[in-house]
Amino acid sequence: MEKHYAIIRIASRCSRTAIGQANAHGNRSDVSAHVDRTRSHLNQFWVPSLGLEDPKNLVAAVDRVTEVLGARRRSDNAGLLAEFHVGATPEFFLYDDGRDGFDPDKIQRWTDHNIQVFKRKFPGQVAQVRLDMDEKTPHLAVFVVPTYVKTTKRGEALWVSYRKVFGGKKIEASEKCIALQDWYAAEMACFGLHRGEPKEVTGAVHTHHNTYRQIEAKKSAETQLAKEKAEAEAASAERASLAALLFVLQLQSGLDALNKEKSDLEQKLQQLKAEQSALDQQKIAHETTFQKMVAGLSRAVELIANGQITRHIKPDRSSTYRVNGSEQDQAALTPIWKMVQPMLKSAQSLLEKLDAERKAAQSERERLAAERERIKLENAAMATEFEALTAETSVQLNAFKDAVSDLMGLRHEMTTEQLQRLNAAVGDDGLTPF
Repeated sequence: MEKHYAIIRIASRCSRTAIGQANAHGNRSDVSAHVDRTRSHLNQFWVPSLGLEDPKNLVAAVDRVTEVLGARRRSDNAGLLAEFHVGATPEFFLYDDGRDGFDPDKIQRWTDHNIQVFKRKFPGQVAQVRLDMDEKTPHLAVFVVPTYVKTTKRGEALWVSYRKVFGGKKIEASEKCIALQDWYAAEMACFGLHRGEPKEVTGAVHTHHNTYRQIEAKKSAETQLAKEKAEAEAASAERASLAALLFVLQLQSGLDALNKEKSDLEQKLQQLKAEQSALDQQKIAHETTFQKMVAGLSRAVELIANGQITRHIKPDRSSTYRVNGSEQDQAALTPIWKMVQPMLKSAQSLLEKLDAERKAAQSERERLAAERERIKLENAAMATEFEALTAETSVQLNAFKDAVSDLMGLRHEMTTEQLQRLNAAVGDDGLTPF
C-alpha cells in the first residue's frame, strides 16, 4: 500500500507588516495567482475566544494572545509570530472508496485533530487556524505566538521570540526542526500518516512552498499558452474555412442573380412575342377589313360603270348619288350602295391609317429583331459566364470540402472544452457550430 506522509513547515512572521500580509492572504484580499476564488467560500477559520470585533483579524488576534499571556516583546520586528503550514500527501484526502475528489468528512476530522494537537503543544499561544480549500491541496495554516521564559535578576518573565523557540544557530535550528517533524508525525500516526525521510538520507533539497508555487504557476502558464496557441490555430483554420465558405456562398449568390436576370429576360422575351402575336392578329384583322373595303369599292366602280349609280350635284355644290333602274333594281342595289357609300367616305382615311400602322408595324418588327439579337447575344454571354462560374465554383467547393475534411479531423482531436469554446465563439456569428 502506498505510504502517505505528514507534512509540516514553519516560517517566521517577524513584523506586523508580515502579519498583515498573512492576514490579507487568509482573507483572500491579496492577488495570489494560485488561489481558486470560486472555492474560497469552502475555507474555514478557528480562533480562540478572545472577544475580538473581527475574529478573522490575525493582527488583532496576535496582539490579544500576547496580551492575555502577559508576554513581552523586544520590538514590533522581533519574530512576533510562527506560521505553520501543515498538510499531507494529496492522495490522503481522497475518498477511500475511489470516488473522485477530496473527502470533506476526512478533511474535517483531520482538521479538528490538528487543532487539538496544536492547542496541547502550544497552550494559549494559538492565535488562529485556517483551513485552505481553494488551493491545489487542502492544508492548514496555524499561527502560534512563540514564547519562552527568560530568567533575570528580577525573576522570570515570558517573552516573545521566534528565534529562541524555533530558531538559533544552524545546528540548534536543525535539531529543533527535526524534533518538530518527529512530534507532528507521531501526532498524525492515528491517520496512518508517516514521517518523511530525513534529507540527510534522501539528499533532497527543500524547495520553499512559494518557489514551488512559482514553478507550478510557470508550468500551468506554459500549458495554458500551448492550449491557447492550439485553440488560436484551430480558430484561424476555422476562420479560413468560413471565409472560403463565404466566398462560395457569394459566388452562388452571384450565380442566382444571373439566373434571375436570365429568367427576367426570358419572361420579357415571351412578353414581346405575345405583343408581336397580338400585332400580327391586328394586322390580319386590318387586312380582312381592307379586303372587304376593296371588294366594296370594286362593286361601286362596277355599278358606276354600268350606269346604275349616277351623281347629282345640289345647288350648294354638294353631291348625291342615286341608284338608277327599276324599282326592283333599286331595291337590290340600295343595300349595296348603303354599304359602299360610307366605305367611300372612310376609305381614304382608313388607307392612310393602315399605311401609318404598316410603317409602325415595320418599325416594331425591326425593333423586335434587334431586341431578339441582343437577347441572343446576352444569352450567349450569360452561358459563357455561367460555365466559367460553374467551373470556379466546382474548384472552390472541392477546396471547401478538403478544408471541412481537415476541420473534422481536427475536431476529433479537440477536447470537449475546446469544442465548447469554439462553438461559443462561432455561434455569436450565426453560423452552424460543430
